[in-house]
Amino acid sequence: MKKKNLKTIKKSTDLVVYYRKHQNKNNIFLIKIVKWMLNNKVKVNCIGDKIKDNRVKNFGYLNNKNSINLIRRSKIGINSSENFYSFFMMDCINNSTKVLCDKNSLIYGTSLKNKVLLSDYRNFKQTCKLVYNFIKKK
Repeated sequence: MKKKNLKTIKKSTDLVVYYRKHQNKNNIFLIKIVKWMLNNKVKVNCIGDKIKDNRVKNFGYLNNKNSINLIRRSKIGINSSENFYSFFMMDCINNSTKVLCDKNSLIYGTSLKNKVLLSDYRNFKQTCKLVYNFIKKK
């Protein structure tokens, strides 16, 4: 299989999230981590439903081309805990953006371990520090 020759794009945004108001989504964790990041001067972009905070740049629902453009310019994305192989996560990986994943949703035997940051979403402080340190070292 031939690899795509992607241009190196400057990562101008720190964090991108896909937020959707739905009963199966782990929204409390996502909102909490976004607020923590904003309080620590991290730039956050949101795809999907709007996060009600003036510091978040909400893009709403985008077509695939525009969402990939946004993902490509971000250092890291946060994957929801209910689906390890979400479309959002796969778009991040395919566009050289690291993804934070809940280690409890990890499907063993996956070959993606070097492309994701694993954390226990139940340990909020550790997860925030992991993401923050990753963003600041880039």
